[in-house]
Amino acid sequence: MVNVDFTNDKNQIMKLWQKVFGDTAEDIEFFLEACKNKNCLGLFVNNTLVSMLFWLTALLAKKRKIYLRCLHRF
Repeated sequence: MVNVDFTNDKNQIMKLWQKVFGDTAEDIEFFLEACKNKNCLGLFVNNTLVSMLFWLTALLAKKRKIYLRCLHRF
């Protein structure tokens, strides 16, 4: 089953981020904790996060910008 939904599942976000970018857990944790104005839209296959897109709210312009996109080939 495939579905798209917003997610806050830190474990799945970190797992996919590490697979695709190879960043350390500490670096990913820093982003997730430091960035308060974000939304993560995820693509799930069989309840597993396989793609994600972060939207950040620009504080000065009050506009949303795409910050990070991530797709794991499976």
